[in-house]
Amino acid sequence: MKFKVLFTSILFFQSAVFACLDLGGSLKICAGDTIYNDRVHKLQAVGLSQKSNSVLAKDYKDQSVPYKVQDLFASRGCRHDVCIDDTVYFRDRDLYAPLRASKIVAIRTQFASVVLIDGDNKPEGYSVDDLYTTTGYNEYVSVGDTVYHGLVFPQGAKVVAVSKKSKKLVIVQDNSTSSLQLYRADYLDVFK
Repeated sequence: MKFKVLFTSILFFQSAVFACLDLGGSLKICAGDTIYNDRVHKLQAVGLSQKSNSVLAKDYKDQSVPYKVQDLFASRGCRHDVCIDDTVYFRDRDLYAPLRASKIVAIRTQFASVVLIDGDNKPEGYSVDDLYTTTGYNEYVSVGDTVYHGLVFPQGAKVVAVSKKSKKLVIVQDNSTSSLQLYRADYLDVFK
């Protein structure tokens, strides 16, 4: 019975072994990619079916299991102005937790606003709206600008990230202490 299931799976996915599934934007899943299922378990794509929009993936037990694309996180490409390997800043679920930087390791295929961030070598899911990206600008400042806020930053501070959700929130790094702080961009002075 096990041989029959494996043989059927191989026949089902054999025509697309070296192909990629295009998921919109530049997001793709290709054979050999590391992907994640909706329970954030790490998998390896071993076969693809464009006809059924499915991926045959090996799990940690080395068993091949078919998945619908919409149940996966892809680890190749970009969508909604975020890309795999982008550095982003975020705060753990606690409002008073310190700001942390990490890399995007995967983007949800169906709900592209959900990404996985490498949180201490354990991927964690976050909404793109909860992230601060290290590229871009808002109506007040751009990443890389030096800003001042009265006597708070006597040596200035560098804008290191902008919020994806709020066009006014930015993360700045104090030039004298290197500490990261969250500020409203409209409260900061920029001299160019």
